[in-house]
Amino acid sequence: MRRLRGLQRLLRRLTDDQDLSQALTGYLEDVIDHVNEAYEDAGHLVEKCRSMSMAYEHVEDRAQEKIHREAAEIQNLQDGRMNKLLFILTVIATVFTPLTFVAGVYGMNFVDEQSHPTIPELLNPHGYLYFWVTSIVYLLICVPAGIWLWRRIYGKKSTCVKLQQKGHAGNE
Repeated sequence: MRRLRGLQRLLRRLTDDQDLSQALTGYLEDVIDHVNEAYEDAGHLVEKCRSMSMAYEHVEDRAQEKIHREAAEIQNLQDGRMNKLLFILTVIATVFTPLTFVAGVYGMNFVDEQSHPTIPELLNPHGYLYFWVTSIVYLLICVPAGIWLWRRIYGKKSTCVKLQQKGHAGNE
C-alpha cells in the first residue's frame, strides 16, 4: 500500500503537468484508475490478514485456556487423592496410637526391689485377658467409626462430583 500511495502521488503530478499531451493524460488517468483499484484491493487484503490474524490468536487463546483448564482438573484430582490418603493415614494413626501407647506402658518392666510387678493389672490373674478384650473392643468401636466418618465426608462429595460430571457431559 505504501508503494501504491507513492505511485498515486507521482501519477497525480504527471496529470497536473500542462506540458503533457492530451492522449498521454488520458492514458495516465487510466493508469491512475488501475493503481487506485490495486490500492483498494491491497486495503481489503490487509483487512483480511488482520481478521485472520485475530482469528488465529483467538483460537490459540482458546487452546491455551483448554490446556490450563485440563491441567487444573488434573491438579484437582491429584489434590483430592492426596486429601483422601492423608485422611486415611490420620484415621489409622488416631486409632492405633492409643493402643501403641497402652501396649508400650504395659510392656515396660515395672518392678519393685523384690522383682514384684507394681502395676495392679499385672498382678491380676486375668489382667492379660482384660488388656486384649479392651484393645479389641476399642478397635471394634474405632474402625466402624472411622469408616462412618469416611463415608460421611467423602460419600457426599463423590455424589456431588458425579452430579457435576453428568451436568458437564450434558452441556457438551
